[in-house]
Formats: sequence, C-alpha cells, structure tokens
Amino acid sequence: MIQESEIEKTGSELAHKGPLTPELLAKMDAYWRAANYLSVGQIYLKDNPLLERPLTLEDVKPRLLGHWGTTPGLNFLYMHWNRLIRERDLNMIFVIGPGHGGPGLVANTYLEGSYSEIYPHIEQNKDGIKRLFRQFSWPYGIPSHVAPETPGSIHEGGELGYSLVHAYGAAFDNPNLIVACVVGDGEAETGPLATSWHSNKFLNPATDGAVLPILHLNGYKIANPTILARIPHEELENLMRGYGYEPFTLEGDDPAVMHQQAAAVFDTMLDRIAQIQKAAREEGGPEVVMACCGDVPTLEALAAVCLLRARIPDLRIRVVNVVDLMAWQPVSEHPHGLADEEFDRLFPVGTPIVFAFHGYPWLIHRLTYRHNHDNLHVRGYKEEGTTTTPFDMCVLNNIDRFQLSLDAVRRVPRLGVKPMRPSSGTPRPSSGTSSTWRKTATICQRSAIGAGR
Repeated sequence: MIQESEIEKTGSELAHKGPLTPELLAKMDAYWRAANYLSVGQIYLKDNPLLERPLTLEDVKPRLLGHWGTTPGLNFLYMHWNRLIRERDLNMIFVIGPGHGGPGLVANTYLEGSYSEIYPHIEQNKDGIKRLFRQFSWPYGIPSHVAPETPGSIHEGGELGYSLVHAYGAAFDNPNLIVACVVGDGEAETGPLATSWHSNKFLNPATDGAVLPILHLNGYKIANPTILARIPHEELENLMRGYGYEPFTLEGDDPAVMHQQAAAVFDTMLDRIAQIQKAAREEGGPEVVMACCGDVPTLEALAAVCLLRARIPDLRIRVVNVVDLMAWQPVSEHPHGLADEEFDRLFPVGTPIVFAFHGYPWLIHRLTYRHNHDNLHVRGYKEEGTTTTPFDMCVLNNIDRFQLSLDAVRRVPRLGVKPMRPSSGTPRPSSGTSSTWRKTATICQRSAIGAGR
C-alpha cells in the first residue's frame, strides 16, 4: 500500500508539472474522454447511446468494424493539436494514416459541431448521438475509415501506406503550413510508407512547410504484433535518426501525466520548427537558381549542385525541378501559370538562373518572356552529336554536370569570373578570382576530358 500511494503521489505531482494549467488540463481531459466515448459507441452500439439503462446484447451491433486500439491515440493527438492551433494561430492540417481510425475523426467533428452543420439529421442531442452510432459501418451508413464524407477529409485511409507522402506533398511550396501526420505501426510496414520516410530529403525549410510524422505504436496491426512496436526503443530511435529525423518519445499510462508531457513535447517541436525555418529564411535569397526539366537534365543538374557544394560550400544554390512547363507562363496566359509574385519567389529578380532542359532552349525563353527575367540562361538541345553514349550527348549539347556547374560559377558576381568568349577556349579568371574558382575550373575540365571530351 505504501508503494501504491507513492506512485499515485508521484503521478499527481507530474500532472501539475507542465505547460497546462489545472483548469485547462481538466477541460482537455474531459474533451478527450468524450471523444473516446463517442468513438467506442460508434464501434459497438446501435441503441441505448447514453447508457440510460443496463446494457444488453440487443444494444450491440452484430458485426463490429473500426479499430479501438488506434482511436484513443488519434483523439489524444487531435485534441492537443487543436490547443496549439488556437494558442499559436497555426495553419495546420492533420493527416491520419492508421486504418479504420474513422470513429475518432467522426467523433471529433461531431463534438466540434461541424458534423451536424453538414448533416443536420445528426443532431447535437440524444437522438443525434443514436443516429451517429447506428450509421457507423452500417448498411447505407458511413465507412469505418476517414472517408470523403467526413468533414475536412482530404486523405482517405482505406488503403494503407500513403499518409506520409500526402503530408509532404501538402507541405511542398506551402511555407506557412504545418502537417501533423499520424503513421500507424501496421501502416508503417507497407512499402509506400517505408519509402516515404525519405521525403524529408526534398523538403526545404526556406520555401516549404513542415511535416511532423507521428509514429503511433499501439502494438498491433489487424492480425498480429507490429515490428516497430517490438524492437528496442534505442533501435527504433536510431532508425529514425538514420532517416534524418530528431525523434521524441511519448509513452505512459497516466492520462494526466501524458497530457502534460505531450503538451511540453509538442511545444518544443514547434519551437524547433520555428527556429529552423527562421534560420533558413533569414540567410537571404539564393545566389544562383539551378532549374531543370526532364529526367537526364535533372540528374545532371543535381550532380552539378553536388560538385558546387563540394568545392564552394558557401555558395547559396536553389534547385527547382520543373514538372509542368505551363507553370512558367503567367497565369493570364494559362491556368497552370504562376503569378509574377509567385514566379519571383522561386526565381528572385536579378538572380542568375541556369536551366537544363530536355528540349530546345528557345521554348523556355518564349514561355517566360512576360516575366521580364533577363538573367535566364537555358542549356538544351542543339542538334549536336549522333548515336553515342547518353553522357556524351549531354556533353555535346552542353547540359552535362560540368558545363552546368561552370555556367553557375561564371554568373555569380562575387566569384568574379568573366563569361567565356567563344574563341577563347578555357575562360580566363579575372584578377579578383579566388583559388576556389581555379580549382573548380580545373576539376571540371579534367572530369570532362575523362568523360570523353
């Protein structure tokens, strides 16, 4: 008995240590418990929604769908992120990956009132709760996952594995957005999700939003235990670090303590995101933009960037992979086009742009002439060469990695390199050229010679 009282005392003390006031903690816990009740009622009950009489088998659905194991965690996270959205005025979306987690999201949208606004027959009273419960996984009702009928749904969770790639897709080129993405530990064993962890390699904190993957380890998938819930914590954290993440762990069985720990961890994570984004966005604009379109030009442009970062590490480079050429036109000319301010955000006025293109260079100049960027330099097809190696074709048409890196160096003013004259052969550096440029030029020339030039 002494040990139990000490544990209870410790838990009570921990519950009061954290960013949540006792009043706010009580309200959040009550909301969470209400969401849990509405969730479990959807899974199990067809009648007696408020348990006003003893429960009987007649009140229970004959066929049960929806995974209770994942639902309390989803409700917990939904409620905590709502606190942060309100307190910090965040632009945030919540992507739910675990399969059959639908009852939790339906419960929360019902508690908020938005469900009844869209579906007035699901009233905010006892009869409405009964209809809410009966319709779940019921003929002519609603599915057990976060279907399109769920208010606010943009990701349907019926097929597992795509939550994280959807989250990153939402954050790209959306610098003010934060995406909290819950990954189920069963979903984490699918091929698409296992690959999606690497999407952080393509996220730029200067121009993109932030993604917060939350691995929800409830221990089981549909038929048996999950791998990531069974390996040691240290191994799992090292796996996440290997993917490029900074892992935080939340674990416990005392709701009051867990609320405080979660609030502290989420506050820390958001502060870290703000610091990273601020540092990235205060460094100033890029000194050169390396743009690319097409498979081979993209590979060569990325290889050129690797060369430049290895030899001139302080050179600020932005890479823009163009997948829709119509976006280069003004919005007045094509529905996919970018407004001038959006175009200037990606390609700042006055910043040199080196574009590796898999077609004729004049096409890019025609598409962009209305944007008034006179520092655009396109490398593309010149009708040079014959049947030879793919890389030799790149060299002959001046879209190889060495030519692209030299193009970038020549056009950054602080490097002090004069443009090459057609008859002069290797460019001569100006008197102010650093040894870094001389090394870069020499290495690129030797590499080109080694590749067949």
